[in-house]
Amino acid sequence: MALQHPIEIPGYELLQEIGSGGMANVYLAIQKSLDRKVAIKVLRTSQHEADPERTEKRFLREGRTLAKISHKNVCGIYDIAKVGNLAYIAMEYLEGGTLVDQLRGGMAAGEAIAVVVQVGAALAEAHSQGIVHRDLKPANVMMRGGRVPVLTDFGIARELTADQTKITAENMIVGTPIYMSPEQVSGGDVDGRSDLYSLGIMFFELLTGAPPYQGDTPIAVCMQHLTAPIPKLPPKLADLDPIIERMLAKKAEDRFDDMQSFTRELRQVFLQSEALRGVIASNPDIAWSEQLRELGFSFDTLRDTDLRAAMARKSATPATQPMPRQVPKAVTPAASAQARRSGMPRWLLPALGGVALLLAVIGLWQIFGGEKLTDEQLAALTTMVQQFDRQIGEGRLVQPAQDSALQSLRGMYAISRSHNLVSSRENEFQKAVEQRLKSLLDSQQFGEGRALLMDAQGALPEDVYEQQLASLDQAQAAAQREAAIAAQVAKVGALLDTGDQASSDELARELAALLEISGAADQRYAQLLDRTGALLSKPLVAAIEARDLDRARQVQSRIEMALPGSRYAQSAQQQVNQLQAQLALAQTLQSVEQLLRRSSLGADGINEAIVALESIEQANAGDSRIRRLEDQLIERAATEATRARGSGDLMLARALIEPLLARRADASSLRGIADQIDRDEQALAAQRRAEEEARRAGRLALDASPWAELVSLTGSDGQRVDLPRERSTPLLLTLPEGRYTVAMRSPAGETREVAAEVKRGELAVAELKFAQVDVDRLLREAGYR
Repeated sequence: MALQHPIEIPGYELLQEIGSGGMANVYLAIQKSLDRKVAIKVLRTSQHEADPERTEKRFLREGRTLAKISHKNVCGIYDIAKVGNLAYIAMEYLEGGTLVDQLRGGMAAGEAIAVVVQVGAALAEAHSQGIVHRDLKPANVMMRGGRVPVLTDFGIARELTADQTKITAENMIVGTPIYMSPEQVSGGDVDGRSDLYSLGIMFFELLTGAPPYQGDTPIAVCMQHLTAPIPKLPPKLADLDPIIERMLAKKAEDRFDDMQSFTRELRQVFLQSEALRGVIASNPDIAWSEQLRELGFSFDTLRDTDLRAAMARKSATPATQPMPRQVPKAVTPAASAQARRSGMPRWLLPALGGVALLLAVIGLWQIFGGEKLTDEQLAALTTMVQQFDRQIGEGRLVQPAQDSALQSLRGMYAISRSHNLVSSRENEFQKAVEQRLKSLLDSQQFGEGRALLMDAQGALPEDVYEQQLASLDQAQAAAQREAAIAAQVAKVGALLDTGDQASSDELARELAALLEISGAADQRYAQLLDRTGALLSKPLVAAIEARDLDRARQVQSRIEMALPGSRYAQSAQQQVNQLQAQLALAQTLQSVEQLLRRSSLGADGINEAIVALESIEQANAGDSRIRRLEDQLIERAATEATRARGSGDLMLARALIEPLLARRADASSLRGIADQIDRDEQALAAQRRAEEEARRAGRLALDASPWAELVSLTGSDGQRVDLPRERSTPLLLTLPEGRYTVAMRSPAGETREVAAEVKRGELAVAELKFAQVDVDRLLREAGYR
């Protein structure tokens, strides 16, 4: 729509309003300095606003938040400013509509994957800056060129720190109900996994045409986010169900750790699923890397042989798994431990009706000294204790089953669970198991350790058993991870030892696999990354020295694909940019020198040279060549301007020197020529006015009888005309065309007026007749006779 009330923003020409949001209007505008279309978001102020200053801060914070994120799938920010009372954000103008428009026309599965992968990459960059979007939805995804999704509208985004993760203020929940994560609905803590949930909702909608949760009211939708099961995708997309389920997990800790993990898993599903590739019509004749790029993935990490190996690894299962244990519902681990400490039989606990009764019974049991044994029981217990001590000393904890410390301990339990001899041996058995397990874990005998714990389970407190089992699992996982890292380190090292540039793709894949299992903080990965970066950077150094920009770009692209986001990729990009700037600078300097070699520059040539000099200044403001070329340009302009002035072409003379005077007001030669042109123009203007008046003039003859003196001559506008020195009639006057009133006085002193009209190029006559006068008498009175 056209602007009804024009808004003035310096440097921009606002053309029309193209959108309106909660607190701002969006306009299509032209940025005058670059002659490009931009979208300008202008804060809509209201005198009824409760807290206008807070609204303005939130508005400007959105612009600053967006400006921090430099990514091809995030809307570019050109300017953030406040002019008077007007706050605005100038940003990239996107003509491709929103993702909502794409949804109306229907989307193929491949298009949906491509959109989600690219939006995920944009969110990953935002998260790396500590920014959570919090309002991800199709309406906030614009399309650049109809194909590239661009993330916009960070109006409720937050920069999260370690002590600032709450998304609510004054019990207000922010976001759009259909796409809100459960933690947003409940007003809990948020991080990047909240955006991942919203992306999952959008992914489901892109694949099926409708979001997974819908309702008649926002509250109904919010409740589904908290409690409703995750719906399944259509059968042809069933291989994506595990991805959707992790993205839409109700608990944040059950989702992918970050956007990169999600992207890697999605890429793996695509590589392993022939059915999915069939749905999105992947071409088997196209390289993996090209198919992945079409879907928005940055680079291919698996070839066919690697894919089969990965699937084989995935199908393998651990050799030993802990057996499930049945814990009686009526006896909790805490209660069981308390029973052993008090000497009370475990069978008594299920019969107790409540906590108060339990405490009362335990107190009575302790007061009366516990269970009393017969002489026969005490003798049998003593024998078992001696046998237990021998077995512990010989290291027979649980094996052989019929001659082990565990078997003896179970025999003691049959006599008493509360006797001091039993409780002390129980503690000794627990310590022995812990020491034996530590020794087994140190020697990485994880199967033996797991068997030990399973055999000793009934003789260990529940909490101790759980702790030891967790320690075993952690140690086994750490050992497996360490073995995998060592194998991958050896593989990457072998590739690096060849020093073959042709293997850079394979090297990149193996290094990425190492990063996935080791993490960036691992020193071995850091060392191999340095070696890889040094190897891949050698051709770049050669290309830079040869000033071969095309070759440098090819090498830089290879480094970016091999080591995405690394300092080597960033350095390569900087070096290529510097080479490009240097070559552009040299070319621009050469173009100025070629201009100065022309026989005649003219105004166009001078302006072209000035533009070139300004571009050089932006690239290298301290270059001494700029001043030297500028001095030569001033000298040429002064020469040509002097020549033009001499030939009477003052307009050309001024056009030749004014652009340079705007840059160099101290150029005395040009200033002197400008002053001469000013004087020439003034003289020429005066001459033209005189000529114009002469062209418009006519003649007026004045006559009177017998004769008279001209008293006044007045134009039709009331302005008096200057009278000539000689005023006695007859007179002939040259006057501009028009109507005049002529006043003449006779010799007798009588004054009369007559009207006259002067026409251009014609003679007009104004006559007056006065009364007859005695001439002789007048002469005598004058002293002539």
